[in-house]
Amino acid sequence: MPQAEPAPTFVTAQELLDLADHLPDMARSLLEPLAARQAAATAAAPVQAARKLLGLVESLGDYDDQAASHLLIGLLRIASDARPLSVERTALRIAGLATVAEDQFFLTPEGRSLVQSLSLGLAAFAEPDTQTQSWPSDPPSTSSLEAVPFAQIRCGEKLFEIADGPIKDSLAFRLHTDKDWVLLDLDRSAGWADIGAEILTRSSDVVGDYISMHTVRLLDPSGGPDLHRFDLGSFHWWVRVQDGKPQLRLSNSEEWLDLPDDPKAEPIRSIGIRAAQAHIPDFATTIRAQAAIWVRRMAHAASVTPILSGAA
Repeated sequence: MPQAEPAPTFVTAQELLDLADHLPDMARSLLEPLAARQAAATAAAPVQAARKLLGLVESLGDYDDQAASHLLIGLLRIASDARPLSVERTALRIAGLATVAEDQFFLTPEGRSLVQSLSLGLAAFAEPDTQTQSWPSDPPSTSSLEAVPFAQIRCGEKLFEIADGPIKDSLAFRLHTDKDWVLLDLDRSAGWADIGAEILTRSSDVVGDYISMHTVRLLDPSGGPDLHRFDLGSFHWWVRVQDGKPQLRLSNSEEWLDLPDDPKAEPIRSIGIRAAQAHIPDFATTIRAQAAIWVRRMAHAASVTPILSGAA
């Protein structure tokens, strides 16, 4: 039987440079450019891998448009050193992996960490300048758009108007009591549930509203009238007031942690929520994910009604 060929051995750029240090000047002049090209190829390898994977995922979309989520494709596109599409940017923002500030689209720390994993340790995202990596928000929010609303969408107590944007199939929204329009990342093809989720995400503090609505505070009779238990999903924590100062405990086996807040200046509920945000591991990441599910559920329950011509 023919023997299998041995696996090729690759020389790293650093190994080439180390070898050059022990060679004459002429040989070193030949090896150093080769080492530079090898280093550039090594740095580009994760990006090339992400591009190949993105191409595969997009080709699967020709057979199944649900083969991959906008969130996953957006992450792969960023790992490929490309700008995510508008629908992907919205998915990343709803998931808490990205945000927009001054019409610039930024990855959050969690988003950058996830991109690092998907890109197999892409070095560029570990450099300090990744803190300011951004893409122009296209198109930006604007207050100069003159539009005629064609539909209303009611999400809970809020009523929004929807109008056509300046680009084909683009949309804009505003609270029905407002004058200015805000352009949406999503277009008509996204469907009302996704459009409603983006509107809620961009018009309110979804995470803060979720925490405020779902956090339960209970008096714990086992510790007296100043011991309060807080529950939010899978998280449980306790706050007590001892000698006029609030303290936090995350489990029965842990010591009490002093908090800097003044229980006379604000409700104990507010102190408890802020303490959880500051001290419970993975609290922010978990709650953002739960809030994203919650806002989509609200958007699914939203009612959409047309505005007849001349009725706006």
